Amino acid sequence: STTTLVGVACQSSILPEGSIRLFGGSTRGEGRVEILFNGRWGRICSTLWDITDGEVACRELGFGTDNVSIPTFDSFPGEDNNIQPIWLSELQCSSSPQSLSECFHLEPTGFADCYNVFNTFAVLDCGKVVYHALL
Repeated sequence: STTTLVGVACQSSILPEGSIRLFGGSTRGEGRVEILFNGRWGRICSTLWDITDGEVACRELGFGTDNVSIPTFDSFPGEDNNIQPIWLSELQCSSSPQSLSECFHLEPTGFADCYNVFNTFAVLDCGKVVYHALL
């Protein structure tokens, strides 16, 4: 009689609070910018969202910053736009932060209101660039 043992090793990768992702784009480098808070992904309001904020986000995600652009918000529609929380608004980054969480924002994380038109959110295209290694 022969006995075969099979095992599986699973590794959980829990993302830290303040992690960001791009959602809904046609490539990994574009989409609606979302931030993780209390275990739930939420939007960043487009009020004051600009190219400098986008460069910080692209850098945080491991992209370069040479080809960053801010498309129109309706370029990346999502079925859950109206039910997702808005975690950040009036984000204002300088060029030095390594993450959006380090940038100044007027509302505390998790309690943001969007003072812009209904259903607007920060979107981003990091361009056709190669990934940079995160240190």
